[in-house]
Amino acid sequence: MDVESNRVEYKSRLNEKLERSVVAFLNYHEGGVIYIGVDNGGNAVGVDDVDNVQLKITITSYGGLVDGMTQEDFFSCYSKPRNRELM
Repeated sequence: MDVESNRVEYKSRLNEKLERSVVAFLNYHEGGVIYIGVDNGGNAVGVDDVDNVQLKITITSYGGLVDGMTQEDFFSCYSKPRNRELM
């Protein structure tokens, strides 16, 4: 596995801290990868009751417009993705 960095994050459990990591990667122009069920050493530890935990997590992004994009561009349905992998 990759070493944790500004583009790689390990989470041994799904919890409320995941929201911050996801929002950070959504707002980072190069994106990133979050591995769930992996400890900080890169060891697989698994996740119990994934479906139930996912239902408890709400992700909200308060980000603004992409650099160089105006409100007029936005309302004219012009698209300029921040993260092409998520697109």
